[in-house]
Amino acid sequence: FSVDYGEGFLLGQGKDLASFRSVYPPIGESQWLVSNYPPLYPMVVAIGVKLFGVQFYFGRIVSLAAILVAGCCLYRMTLQQTMSRLAAWVAMLAWFASYPVYDWGTHHRVDSLGIGLEALGLLFLLRRENLKLATTFFVLALFTRQTLLMGPLAGYFFLRRMDGPKAATKWLGGLLLAGAAAFGAISALTHGEFFRHLVVYNAN
Repeated sequence: FSVDYGEGFLLGQGKDLASFRSVYPPIGESQWLVSNYPPLYPMVVAIGVKLFGVQFYFGRIVSLAAILVAGCCLYRMTLQQTMSRLAAWVAMLAWFASYPVYDWGTHHRVDSLGIGLEALGLLFLLRRENLKLATTFFVLALFTRQTLLMGPLAGYFFLRRMDGPKAATKWLGGLLLAGAAAFGAISALTHGEFFRHLVVYNAN
């Protein structure tokens, strides 16, 4: 059963995608619904619908896994910065004990998956071993929940401090270009409805 007002709506979107129906239909046609979020989480839910039928368990397990991934990333990042396992454990456990995590962290919602992907982006960016992989995770996070901008901004200022403004701007420009290309492709595939749902109808 649904335990949050948005769970059923996202499950419905996953069901639509599993049946190869658009989740960004023209607003003037039945059922007159507006999709508030990008398509990544509904696509994941659609896999669960295909495999196990219409249920909430798959999406909630994905949310739980993402929360655990974010905690592990926080542990690794704190350990790398402080060289203290105690500080790393405190940071990770503080995340797990925070109100948003235990209140809605395992809900069938977009937030946890987006945060998990953003945390992976920060982890790879902090290591500076594979900035392209960090960019990929940030773009995936933005196409899970479009308001997850703090990770890329933090990444920009981190790179600006470590490698200088030119390198940071180049990296951020690449991220924006990749995001814009994906946004444009989905908008084209949906005949502009993706833009209208996320930007025009969702302006608040």
